[in-house]
Amino acid sequence: LTQILTMLHEETAHVENSSTRGAQAGATAVDDEDNDESDWIVTDRTGKRRPEARKTELDGGSSPISRLFSGVLLNRSTVNHAAARRGGARGSAGSLSRPVSVDALTRNATHVSVAEPFFILPLEINDPKVNSIESALLSLSDREEVSDYHDALTGMVSTVRRHACIDQLPPFFLLQLKRFAYDSSTEAPGGTMRKSLKLVPVRQELVIPLKLLSGEKKFSPEQRTYRLRAVIFHVGLTATSGHYTVAVRCGPGQEPHVPVSNQAAPARDTASPACTDLSSTFLYLDDTHGCLVPDGESQRLLFSTHRPLNVRTGMSFHSTACVKSGTRAELNCGIDLILLVRKEPVRQFAKGHKVSPRSGGA
Repeated sequence: LTQILTMLHEETAHVENSSTRGAQAGATAVDDEDNDESDWIVTDRTGKRRPEARKTELDGGSSPISRLFSGVLLNRSTVNHAAARRGGARGSAGSLSRPVSVDALTRNATHVSVAEPFFILPLEINDPKVNSIESALLSLSDREEVSDYHDALTGMVSTVRRHACIDQLPPFFLLQLKRFAYDSSTEAPGGTMRKSLKLVPVRQELVIPLKLLSGEKKFSPEQRTYRLRAVIFHVGLTATSGHYTVAVRCGPGQEPHVPVSNQAAPARDTASPACTDLSSTFLYLDDTHGCLVPDGESQRLLFSTHRPLNVRTGMSFHSTACVKSGTRAELNCGIDLILLVRKEPVRQFAKGHKVSPRSGGA
C-alpha cells in the first residue's frame, strides 16, 4: 500500500507541477541556499530558542495524495558535543551494539531533527506496555540514549539522546500494527518470520496524545481527533498463509455494492434490529460477500477480539452458534491496518477540489 500511495503521489505531483515547473525551479534554488546552514534557530511552545539542524524532503513535492495521507515524523536528537572532547561515554544502558555515523548535518548543531514524511505509520505492538493504539503511539516518543555516536571522518564521539514526535498530522491517518517480526532464535538461515497474535483493541475515536506532537506547532483538539473509518484484518496463523478481510464504515446514503447476506449480531442475540443509521454501521467484507455490523456490541466484539465474521450468518466465528453448527475457521486473526479520518471541517487539498472526512469511500 505504501508503494501504491508513493507511485500515485509522484504521478499526481508531476501532473500538478508541470505547468509551474519554471517558478518552482527558482523557489528550489532559494531553498537550497537556505538549507546550506546546518544551524537553525527554533522556538518551541515554551519560548525556548535553540540551534537545530533539519533535513526533510518528499520526492515530487506536494500532491493531492500527500495532502490527504502524508504526515511528518521528526526523529529528534540532542547531541552532547562535550562528551566528544572528553572521549565519549560508553557502556550506558541504552547504547547500541554498533557505532552510528554522524554526517555534516550534526557537527555544528546541539539539537538535530530529521523529518521523515510517511504515508503509513508503523506501530510496535509487541512491547508489554502496549495495550492500546494510544500506548503504541506513545511508544514512538520513548527516549533512547546512544553513547557511541561518532563521526567516521573526524573521529568525534558524542552522546546522543533521541526520540520521535509527529510534526504534521494527515487528514487521513493510516496506522499499521507490526504483526510480523523475524525470530533469530530458530535454526533457519536469516531467522523465521513469525506473526504476533496480540490483541490491541481499536476504539471508534482516537485523540492523538499531546506528548507525541512536536512542540513547534500547535494542534487544536479537532486536528488531534480522528474517527475510525476502516480496518484490515489478517486471518491466518503465519505470515505466509491466510487471507485478508476488511471492515469499512458506511457513509450517509451509501448502498453496499457487494452481496450482503446478513447482519452481524452478538452471539447471544437471535436477531438484530434493522440498520437505520448507516454512518454508524460497518460493512464487513471477505473475498466475495459481506455483512452489515451495526453500532453496539457487535462492533465492540469485532474490534476488541479481532475475530473474523461468518458473512453468511452474520456471526463471529468464536460464537457458540458457529461452534454447534460445525463451522470451522482460522481464529488466528489480527487487525493489521487502521484508517482514521480527522474530525474537522472541509479543507482544500487540490486545485479546485475539496475533501470532506465524511464524503466518498474509504
